[in-house]
Amino acid sequence: MATLHEETYFIGNRKLMEEHNIGISNYLAELVAGLQSEAKTVVYFANGNHTLAVIAIADKIKLTSAAAIKALQEKVLRYTCSRETTNKPRKQ
Repeated sequence: MATLHEETYFIGNRKLMEEHNIGISNYLAELVAGLQSEAKTVVYFANGNHTLAVIAIADKIKLTSAAAIKALQEKVLRYTCSRETTNKPRKQ
């Protein structure tokens, strides 16, 4: 949030706009829906009443992303399996 010439401006996500009761036009709402369907992060720019613009941010997928995701999934699986075996009650 910033103030310039006695007018307040906001930059942030949709939740911030909703918290301050800032409206968004049907055109921008449709644009945002399309951007989000492309897995882009949307940043809103607004004055105290209306959304003035949106900015879409997209991360480029790296060649190593698939391998990193697979390695993370394997670690989670190992951790989950290990927790399941160590948390079971033992027969005496």
